[in-house]
This record gives sequence, C-alpha cells and structure tokens, in this order.
Amino acid sequence: MQNYSKPAAVLRMCSLLLLLSVPYRYLAGILPAAALPVWGLCCTAVIHFLHRKGIRAEAAGIIGFSAALLIPACVLGLLALIPQLIADTLFLRIKLIFGLLALTAFISVTSTALFISTERWRRYEPLVAILVFSLLFFPQQHYRLTAFSHPLFAAGFAGVFMLLQITLLCIPFLKRRRFAAFAVIFIGLTAVLLALLIRTFNKGSVGNNGGLLEQKLFEFDFSQFLQLQDEVKMNTNLVMVVHVDQEYDSHLFRRMYLSGWNPQKGFYEKSAPGEPEQPLRITQQPAELPHQSFLCRERVSQEIFTVNLDPDSLVALDYPLSVTPYTVWDTVSFKGAYKAESEVLHGVPLDLITADPPSGNPAEGLSAEALRFYTAVDSGTKALLFPIAESVTAPFALYYDKVYALLDYFREGEYRYSLRPGQAPDGDQLRYFVTESKKGYCSYFAFAYCLMLRSLGIPARLAAGFFLQPESGILNYYPVRANMAHAWVEVFFPYLGWVDIDPTTEQLADGESLDFSFQAGGDQFTQLLDEILLNRSALRIRHGGTLSAAEAQTVAQRVSQFFKMHRGILFCIAVLVVILLYGAFRTYPYLIIRCSRNNRKIILTLKRLHKHPSEAFYALTQKAKFAPSCTDEDVAIAKQLYRSEKKQGKNREANHKQRDGK
Repeated sequence: MQNYSKPAAVLRMCSLLLLLSVPYRYLAGILPAAALPVWGLCCTAVIHFLHRKGIRAEAAGIIGFSAALLIPACVLGLLALIPQLIADTLFLRIKLIFGLLALTAFISVTSTALFISTERWRRYEPLVAILVFSLLFFPQQHYRLTAFSHPLFAAGFAGVFMLLQITLLCIPFLKRRRFAAFAVIFIGLTAVLLALLIRTFNKGSVGNNGGLLEQKLFEFDFSQFLQLQDEVKMNTNLVMVVHVDQEYDSHLFRRMYLSGWNPQKGFYEKSAPGEPEQPLRITQQPAELPHQSFLCRERVSQEIFTVNLDPDSLVALDYPLSVTPYTVWDTVSFKGAYKAESEVLHGVPLDLITADPPSGNPAEGLSAEALRFYTAVDSGTKALLFPIAESVTAPFALYYDKVYALLDYFREGEYRYSLRPGQAPDGDQLRYFVTESKKGYCSYFAFAYCLMLRSLGIPARLAAGFFLQPESGILNYYPVRANMAHAWVEVFFPYLGWVDIDPTTEQLADGESLDFSFQAGGDQFTQLLDEILLNRSALRIRHGGTLSAAEAQTVAQRVSQFFKMHRGILFCIAVLVVILLYGAFRTYPYLIIRCSRNNRKIILTLKRLHKHPSEAFYALTQKAKFAPSCTDEDVAIAKQLYRSEKKQGKNREANHKQRDGK
C-alpha cells in the first residue's frame, strides 16, 4: 500500500534531477549533460512501478539495481560485437562513465526504496540530500566559481534545490491549513536570501579578479569600495579593446577615482565639497563632460570597444572632456563602443617640478574645503603612517621632491609585489603591509602611498582602471584583460591638476613568479581586431536613447548568442519549470482538500478526483452545489466516502486483472 504523498514524490524527483546534474558541471568533457539525471530518474521510476505492482520495496530495490547494472553491461557487449566506428565510440564513452552510472543507480534505487518503505527516512532524507549537495559544491568555496559561468546561475541552482529540500522537510510538520501561508512566506524569504547571496558573491569575487574588478550580471565592472584582500587571483578574460592614435606617455586608463576613506570600508566613491560628480557612465548621445582646464595638457582621442566590461562604463585617459557613443555593427563580439576625448599631461614639465604646495586658492584648481577633504586621514591611520612619511621626506623641501621621494620609497625600497600578501594577525592589513610583511599587490601600494601623502598634508586620491602595454598593440589597437586592472594614486599639483603616479613596484616577493607581460595579445584579440578593421565603416554615432533598426538587430543577435552559450542550463531550467508546473497542476486539488476553508469547494474538488462516485457521494455533491449550507461534517463524510470508495475501486481492478490473468 502507498504510504507516502504524491506531491512529496514529485518534489523528491525534481530534487534528485538537480542533484544528479551537478557532476556534469565538473565532468563536462566526458559526461553528457542529461546522462546521470535521466538514468537516476529511470531507476527511481522503475522502483515506483514495481512497488505499485505489489512488489515489496526491498525486493524492488534489488531487482532495479540488478537491472541497472545488467542493461549497460549488455549494451557494452552488443557494441563490442558491432564493427563500426560509431559503435566503438559509444563503447568507449559508456565504459568511461559505467562507474558513475552504477553509483547513480545505487543511490537512486536505495534512496527510493527507503523513501517508499521507511517513514523515518522520508522525514530526514532532505537533510541527507542537503549534505550531499554541499559536498558536491565544496570546491566552489572562497568565491572560486568554476562549475557555473556566473554566480547568478549558481545561486539560482542552489536556491531552487534548497527550496525543494526545505519544503520536503517541513511538509510533515505543518498543520493542514498553514501550508499555503508557509509556502508564500518561505518563497519570499528565499528570494531575499538569493539576492543577498548574489550580492555577497559579487563582492567576494573581487578577490578572484585582482582585488579590483567585481563580477556583475554576465560582465565585469570596478567595485566602488576597495579593500585590502589577503590573497587575490588573476584571470585573463578580455574586457575591452582600446584604440589610440597618438603617441602618449600615460598608459593608465581610469574607470573611477575614490576619494572617501574609512578604516573599515577602505577607499570609496565620494565627491569633495564643491566638486562636480565624476562622469562614470556613457551618455546616450554625444556630450561634453564637466571638467576644469589645467596647464601643460594635450588633447588625446581614444576609442573603446567593450567585450566583457559593462558597456555603459566610462573608461578614459586622465581628464575626459567629451564622449561620443557609437552604434556598432551587427555583432555579438562587442557589447558597445564609444569615443572619448581627454586632456593628458605630457612628460614631466618644469611647472610640475617647481610647483608650490596647494594653498586652497580656488584659482589653483582646488578650494580650501576640497583641500581639507583630500588631506583628511583618521587619527589611527595617521599615527601609523605619518612618522614613516615624515622621515622619508624630511631631507626634501620642494613639493615635487617630497611626492617623488615617497614614491621611490615604495618602488625602489624594501617593498615587493605579491598576490598573496597574507592575513594580518590583528586583522589590520594596512599596518601589516607597511610595517611587517612589506609585500602586496597594487591596492596595497596605492592605499599606503595615498594615505602617507595625506598625512603630510598633500592632497591625494585613489584611482582604479586599467594599464596598457605598448608592446602588445597592433596598428594602435591594444587588448585589455581583467588581469590588467590596476590601482594607482592621483596627486594634486596647483594649476596642473591631478597627476597620475603609480607607486606599485615591479620587484617580486621571494618565492613568487609573475609574468608582467600578462600575455596581452592572443588569438581572441587578433580575431576581434580583424572584426573591427573590417567593420569600421559601419560605426555610427548614436543619437538619443531610441534603438534604430540596426541596433534592434544587434540586441537580437546578443540575445540569440546568450541563448546559444547557455542552452544547456536554460534547457534544464525549462524542464524543471515544466515539471514544477505539472506537479503544481497535479497537486493543486490535494492542496485545496488539505488547506481550503471552503467546504463546498473541498467536496466539489473531491468529485473531480472521484471517477466512480456512489449515490451517497453524489448526494453530498448536490448538497454542496445547491444547499444553503455545507458543514464540516459533510466534508468529513465526503472524505471518508472518497477514501473507502477509491480503495474498493482499486480492489475491483486488482480482482479483474487476476481473473484476466487466469
């Protein structure tokens, strides 16, 4: 006799499909995507089928597992006898995954037999499933996402699985009329937790992108809060292609500058008093950007073709003056393109060397309020850094000499470049870097240098963006990869403005190796460059926010490309949605019977499920339709009649089958 609910069995099968699809994420090279889920589902279905035929769960489990071993073995034997190349290929593939098929069959058959026969297993099986799922996801810790292309997919996958397991876990303990309220509350809380999980993963994934880049939805952008990580990793994703015609000295393309400082938060975006907001986004049409003119600067034009970077992000040299957005040709390779005009400081002019310290005179380019803002340091950080900065710069009188003496202290002194700075014993990474380990990546150098300058009363701020390698360019086009994300410092000089200064040393820490060339070129860059050169004539200046026919077609191409890239995941999601909808459709009448407070609706729903109602049951349905009142007693009688008559119907069917067999 069936002693478990059909909704629980359907939800369990859905969770089993999800669980068995995880190994494919690690073994995509040898394992077909649907092999284990379909195999496990077939094994589970066989056990249910045998049990419905009257075979005990234990015996059904033995029969099912034996069949699950014999079928692949027979297929292998048959393929070995066929002298065809395709047969040999299938033989090798099946033999390679035979062990996984056997393990899947054992897990599916054993757990299903226990689910059918043991009440205690049904109650606690979700906990076991969560434990197994956690073990399968264990390699994805520390924000090292390899099994999924994006944290959104990983979070959604894990969230759906957890929703199924917790629902299975809670169903036996819920009172009959509280299930609907529980489902609504739980789904809402799950959605909130998923949103927080994705946000946390995006923030934590900064450590896997050089400590600067944050993974957004299908793309990268810079985090607006920079903190010091104890270890970072690099990846070589191509984020954009830059075209610059002129020869120039600066190789630093700025995404944003971070002016605010907090010992707990690190550097973050905050505008100084009286200072306009920095331009961070691409305009929808050609536009002049707010800027202040300074001496000794020349105009430089750049073109940016975004690949994996947020297409609305503005990346440009030094002081961007104007932006001209482009409508690109029909392509799925580039997310967008634009042209930027910037003012760049060329060389080291004499005015820079002989500059006086800023006085707060607005004519110099920095007001007194802004000067105080850009020299503000908390007392604890100042107590740590000021003695060092003062001792280094004491022999020098000129403003320029102090700035560059401190620069040499980091670039040419005892400090070394390292992607593994280590964890500070007291949690203070900045103090640990400056006084003990003296090794770190670019953010460490930029933090320490900027704050030391501020402690001396020199206005400074942090800048984040990318560096270019001149030797990697072809026809003045340069590849920019995620591992070229960089942090440096901007120091203010009166009448000259903010000057880029990079304090990061090129001297590696002991025991570490790092290729500073970063292999900037490569086949992908060459292919993209060919596409740009072939389609330059198709670039059009974009005006306004409306989409032209060409732009609409480009969007359609991108959508098509996205579906092609993720068709496996989307297919699994579609199948899961269909299964869940089917399960919801099948379980809806039972939820009405279990949870509804409308007695008429309960009785009429029972009538829909009842194939051959008796006269007594028919009389109750007529009462539910037309009588002035329908009581709880009527519902109880209807349920009792439904159960007894359904049982009698099954007995009659069994007797008919026995007679037919004879």
